[in-house]
Amino acid sequence: MHGHYQSGGELCSLPLLDGALWRLTERRTEAVITASVGDNTESSPGFRLPLSDPQAIVAQSMRTGQPMFCNQAQVKPLSQHPLYQVLRPRALLALPII
Repeated sequence: MHGHYQSGGELCSLPLLDGALWRLTERRTEAVITASVGDNTESSPGFRLPLSDPQAIVAQSMRTGQPMFCNQAQVKPLSQHPLYQVLRPRALLALPII
């Protein structure tokens, strides 16, 4: 899916971005999706991810408090993660709000 914008009289096409807003549970042992936008994300809200998950960059970012980025995610070991199998992202960005 692509979005369109006008640039200097020329019509350009960009891929639309998908995203999810995660929050920590009260026990601070899991992250849960509270909102999402994009293709294949309608069933995402409520999805829980253990912070101990070694593959998920969201979990790692929340554990460390540091932003994380992964380009070409489809060729990395994390592409075997169940959440990746649903969303199929090409790149991932996790920005913890502290």
